[in-house]
Amino acid sequence: MPDSGGPYVMIAALCETIIVANDGRVSVINVIEQVGTAQRGPDVPDEMPAFTFPVPYLIDLVAGQAQGRFAIRLQPIDPAGVEMDAVENPIQFGEGTGSRLRGTLPLQITKEGRHWINVILVRGRGDDHAEELLTRLPLNVHYQPQRT
Repeated sequence: MPDSGGPYVMIAALCETIIVANDGRVSVINVIEQVGTAQRGPDVPDEMPAFTFPVPYLIDLVAGQAQGRFAIRLQPIDPAGVEMDAVENPIQFGEGTGSRLRGTLPLQITKEGRHWINVILVRGRGDDHAEELLTRLPLNVHYQPQRT
């Protein structure tokens, strides 16, 4: 595989908490790989009801030879392969610098199973743009109906 020259992924994680120290060091607390939802009662549905899961994320990139303005798109994909609502954030690299994105991705979960969040680098704008998949983050969704 040819080397793109950067940027390169240092950290890409879904997690509960992100702590950034005064000196810039980052701590990622409780990496999220799965989420479960349960319903209790006499008439709970067999199929999982849709719900919103606001998941914090951290994407930390080192520039390599990349310089200038780009965007990072987080593209969730459900277990059936259907693209969900994406989030796109602008980033910028200078000589020898990196870029860190922190935020919350509001996932609209409608299906059980393995979801993927593609981390995509967008170079350029409009018709003159290119996209590069940097990495993928898995999120497994489970539903537990509990009849009482």
